[in-house]
Amino acid sequence: MPSYSTIRFNFAQAKQQALRLETMAQEMRKTANSNFDQAIAELQSGWKGESAEQYIRKAQNVRNDIIKTAKDLEAVASSIRKVAQKIYNAEMEAKRLAEEISRK
Repeated sequence: MPSYSTIRFNFAQAKQQALRLETMAQEMRKTANSNFDQAIAELQSGWKGESAEQYIRKAQNVRNDIIKTAKDLEAVASSIRKVAQKIYNAEMEAKRLAEEISRK
């Protein structure tokens, strides 16, 4: 059975991983909302015609995919936090019960 410090350490690691995913999602969203929009606007101003419209539509689809992926990463981070909390609570309770039984 893991020690209390191991249980806490594993819980902290899970929360850290969730934070990393959220940070990546924020960076992706920032790129999609600013850098990507700016690039599309520059293309629209300098390139006209049917090919330009098709390319811009595809670029906007990529932008939307990036935003969806960012949302998915945030959902995964949230799930990691919820599961980690449940595991932490269960392991701490199991450890407490094991110690209580061993004292008897």
